[in-house]
Amino acid sequence: MAANYGAPVVHAGFWLRTAAYLIDTAILVILGIAIGIGSSFAGEMGMLIGNIAYLLISLLYWPVMESSARRATFGKSVVGIEVTDLNGKRLTFLRALLRNLAKIISAIPLFIGYLLAAFTGRKQALHDMITKCLVVRTAPSHVFKAVAAAVGALAIAIGGGGAYFYYVIMPTAQNEIGEEMQAAMQAAVKPKPSPPVTAVEPGPASAPVVAAAPKPPVVAPKVPAPAMQPGKIVTAPEATVEQIPEPVTPAPEARKSAPEKTAKKSVKQPDAVKMLEPMDSKAGTPEMSQPASPSASEVLPKHPPVVTYAPDSESRVIRPKYNDVMTAVLRGDRDAVKQLLDLGWWVEKPGLDGLTPLVAAVMNRDTQMVQVLLNHGAVPSSQALKIAREKKDTATATLLEQYGAH
Repeated sequence: MAANYGAPVVHAGFWLRTAAYLIDTAILVILGIAIGIGSSFAGEMGMLIGNIAYLLISLLYWPVMESSARRATFGKSVVGIEVTDLNGKRLTFLRALLRNLAKIISAIPLFIGYLLAAFTGRKQALHDMITKCLVVRTAPSHVFKAVAAAVGALAIAIGGGGAYFYYVIMPTAQNEIGEEMQAAMQAAVKPKPSPPVTAVEPGPASAPVVAAAPKPPVVAPKVPAPAMQPGKIVTAPEATVEQIPEPVTPAPEARKSAPEKTAKKSVKQPDAVKMLEPMDSKAGTPEMSQPASPSASEVLPKHPPVVTYAPDSESRVIRPKYNDVMTAVLRGDRDAVKQLLDLGWWVEKPGLDGLTPLVAAVMNRDTQMVQVLLNHGAVPSSQALKIAREKKDTATATLLEQYGAH
């Protein structure tokens, strides 16, 4: 097939097309960096407009350039190739747009559609076959020139991307973190009123029910009186016999003739004590119970001090000063932080802004607070070390490095 210039058509190979693609990509990256830097000064609305503009430019760059009189993008012009239809004519805008949209199909199966340009007869990729297009040479091109252009474009793209990240994205992120920290500190100055500590106070134990439950009569029944044997108490036979009055009326069970006669006859007998020992306990119970009752009352008091053993529940309730560790750290109250951590509060619990108490203490340049948190298990993160170095807080940075931060 003859080209429009009267020379035979020479199809562009895979490597020339790759070099042209890298150059075009570098151009778009540099343009995107410029748009991003410019729109960053215009606020959120400016960033939104900049992103939309870059998306449209990336979508229309190839169709507009390939359907123009140049028939090629800037990268293709550098390596000396252009895009035509099967008859060597210029593409329409619609056909060029469809060709670039068909690149999605070429990229889906592991970019195999692009690799077809290295093996087909007319060096066509899959999207070229779909839209019936050709990529041909318009001027002699050298491999060294193409490789140098591709490497240079790649270096420019990488360098520009790194500069954009370092000079635009990182300062923006640091400013946002600083604003969030200031908002958190302002919110911590006026914390919300905390509800009563119902989770710590034991409800049933706080009621003074224990002090109103003494029952001494039940605890001290008059059981020891029968344990005292009559034979052990009597010391002299004459004193024991004379104290028994005759008109005493014992219980109905004790009204028997045999015990009374025995008691009267015991006065004349010398061994009266021996006769009193086997005597029935029922007859002697009324006389012996009188001296036994005072001893029982002396051993067991009427009102034992049961109240003194009631636990003082109010003195055992621990009321923390703050509801969370972050508030205590922002206030700089190390004693409150120690109290919360000893009670089991999580030392790594982040605040509403996602920052941990350790990072907040580092940003406040509170080295002693950092020491307290590290002693209670806080993780020395690289973010905390970086902030300490940025604030030139040598003591805090050295402390974090001693605990393993890097």
